[in-house]
Amino acid sequence: FNTAREMLLFRQPQDINIVTTADLSQLSRLFPDLQFRKKRREHAFLKNSKAPVYFYISDFPSNTVRIPGILENHSKLFFKALEPELFTINGFFYDIEMQKFYDPLGSFSQLKQGYISTIGTPNQAAEKDPAIALMVARMYSDTGFTIDRDLVSILKKKPGLELYVNGDEEIIETFLDILVSKRAFESLSLLDDWGVLEALLPEVFRLKDVEHDKDHHPEGNAFLHTLRCLQCVKRQDKNLMMAILLHDTGKAS
Repeated sequence: FNTAREMLLFRQPQDINIVTTADLSQLSRLFPDLQFRKKRREHAFLKNSKAPVYFYISDFPSNTVRIPGILENHSKLFFKALEPELFTINGFFYDIEMQKFYDPLGSFSQLKQGYISTIGTPNQAAEKDPAIALMVARMYSDTGFTIDRDLVSILKKKPGLELYVNGDEEIIETFLDILVSKRAFESLSLLDDWGVLEALLPEVFRLKDVEHDKDHHPEGNAFLHTLRCLQCVKRQDKNLMMAILLHDTGKAS
């Protein structure tokens, strides 16, 4: 998934995603510190000092996976493993033993062009994951790539806003990942355009109605001032970035 993508971009992956034939009991024996969470895409994860590791259990026939070169003839197995995935540029696999990349979706050209599009139509992606806007913002925060126009058109219709009002653990974690990225300002501006920020943090959105003294805050209202502050951080930290987002919210009341 995004691990192979980052390798193809010659960048250090921020997390490690592993597709495996091992079941949860086998993984637990190999990794005593393995953790499990409900309603997550991954089946298990492992906190690591360098990068978190996420495990996805697939029903690859074990006798197929271990035969060198046989995977080229079993593209259906790749598509099975890609079922939870939304974006074409996350559709790469890397075989550790053979040291070879696989591109079952034929999306390497999109990766080289820096282009974010969905597997299937944007409508199908939104049906698969109603929190599609947040996921696109996360992908943009990771890559800075251009977002497909048809996908943007769907996002501007504001699908799945009710999910963000009382966001679950995955939504909150995804938002925090965006917040500590180097593109926090740009990504939150996109979330604002798509209605997500208002649903997720209405107290920040209300700052649009708070005008600032131009002598002290030439950037304009308190909302713009807050987002601009995110650009001034040299080393992102979740607590610090949330403090920045909330530091002026009292002004709205």
